[in-house]
Amino acid sequence: MLIVRLIHITLAISCITSCLAQNQNANQNSCDSSLKTGNYNQALTACNQALTDIPENDHASLSIYLQLVTINHELGKSQDEDYYLAKIKNHPGFIENIEIQYEWHRKVGQKYYFNADYEKAKNHLNQALKIAEKESQNVWLSKSHNDMGLVELKLENYKKALSHYQHSLILKKQYGTDYQVGKTLNNLGLIHFKLELFTESVAYYEDALSHYLKYAEQPNFDERVYYDIAHIYEDLNKAYLATGDEQKADQYAKAILSSLKLKISPLEQTRALLNLAKWHHQKLNLKMSELFLNEAIPLLDKHENDELLSLSYHIRSQIELHKNNPQKAENAATKGLQLAKDLENEHLIMDFYQTLSEIYKSFQPTKAIEAMEKFQSHRELFLKKKYDSDLRSVRHEIEKQQIKQQLLNQELANIEQKHQIQQMTNLVLWVIIFSVISIAIFFYYLLKKRKEREALLKSIHYHKQQLLLLDATQPSKDTSIPDDNNEQQLKNLLKQQLVSTMIDALNIWEKSTQTSQIELAEKSKIWTVSIDNGTLRTRSMDKYLSIDKIPKNPRWRNVVKTGHFILSQDELDKNDRRQLNQHLDSIMETVKNLSLSN
Repeated sequence: MLIVRLIHITLAISCITSCLAQNQNANQNSCDSSLKTGNYNQALTACNQALTDIPENDHASLSIYLQLVTINHELGKSQDEDYYLAKIKNHPGFIENIEIQYEWHRKVGQKYYFNADYEKAKNHLNQALKIAEKESQNVWLSKSHNDMGLVELKLENYKKALSHYQHSLILKKQYGTDYQVGKTLNNLGLIHFKLELFTESVAYYEDALSHYLKYAEQPNFDERVYYDIAHIYEDLNKAYLATGDEQKADQYAKAILSSLKLKISPLEQTRALLNLAKWHHQKLNLKMSELFLNEAIPLLDKHENDELLSLSYHIRSQIELHKNNPQKAENAATKGLQLAKDLENEHLIMDFYQTLSEIYKSFQPTKAIEAMEKFQSHRELFLKKKYDSDLRSVRHEIEKQQIKQQLLNQELANIEQKHQIQQMTNLVLWVIIFSVISIAIFFYYLLKKRKEREALLKSIHYHKQQLLLLDATQPSKDTSIPDDNNEQQLKNLLKQQLVSTMIDALNIWEKSTQTSQIELAEKSKIWTVSIDNGTLRTRSMDKYLSIDKIPKNPRWRNVVKTGHFILSQDELDKNDRRQLNQHLDSIMETVKNLSLSN
């Protein structure tokens, strides 16, 4: 009976142990899978949960500690990152597990790398490389050679960096994934960019991007590849801009902007913002450049990185220079130059000296020459490293001559300014000439209108003289024997002419003045205006608008006077004026004939 109980207890303990182990494995798998999604906040929760199910000194906790180091690094939590690195180093299983030692040295090296402490980074990454070599682990070797290439590139040991990348690429093509191959291709693009071999750089970057995209098509892929894709957009933007392909550069700049939300790491966000600021500055879009730069500054204040800080000073100095603030530009460039010197970053040092030369060019030519000479000195050192030789290339000589010529051209600045002033003077003269011609045309128009008005007044005067003449020559009483038939025909003709003239005159008046016959009667004072049931009417004028209503003995002088009044308006159309004159001439001719018949 006792034996049976012991068996039952043993089975129960075994079951509990097995269940706990399965639970631990499930939690650890959850930590790994969450990390691969790239959702670091979710991964942090999952890995912390997995850690609570494992005893502190258990060897399984070491793997989770490494995961937590990665997570906190990406989230920018440097203190938590240091905490877990210390936990790993002080763990009892650290000495026994060579893989943990290898990964620990890599994590420490990467931390120093992102903090721009490249010598310490190189020391730890080299320790990891030695472990990989000793253990003959090809996958480890491929990673470590890539790590060493990165740090040697930062230290501007181009030959060593290129050698490490080549070793890494060979091993990764044999033992790694497309994702890993893409990382090394990306870094090969970076070193070629640093060496100013921009066409080759673009080729490597595009090749890396195609490997990333190919890897993302595979099932159960590491979704953090999207972060690398977002990062390579920045590299391609700079490389295409350097080759002069602005269309491609703009395309990848838009891709950077759309992928900003993928940047979880504060330093990654900062670098992306600075790259956008630099791109907009090169496009001379200063407002957008300053906007992105100002967004990056708070991130730099929270997470120190001297290299990115130095880059931000360079962008700031360029912006202030274009805003014509030489003092602010000089202050930013001086601060950035000191950081670049502390980092021994030759490329940034050269950029700052070149910027300082541009700043001093307009007001301190001597300092400008000194800055350009220092730029030239560092440029020579770079070219020696680039070609690994003491010989200077023809390209270098041409560049040196161009720099000297640029310095000599400063003496011609006043002549160029005078030329610009002369161009402005010529422009002003053309404006004056154009203004004089315009004024002359305007006065000519006024003179022409004045002559037309004088002609109009003469015409009106002529018609008035005709009226006076008719009044004076018309007999008071006709003693002759009239020709009744001829006289009646002339009277009928006169009535028709008066009605026709009045209708056309009224139409011309309404068209030219946009007013009615009421206004015509009131303004001319020829026709009477009466009020009928609260409505203004022109009964006397209305009779002359119909052949049936016109009086037996019409007052033709009122019609003629109306014509004269309308002809005195300036806004009349030429055709309307000619038509009205023809009507008046016809009436006057009929009146004469009627007078003679009497």
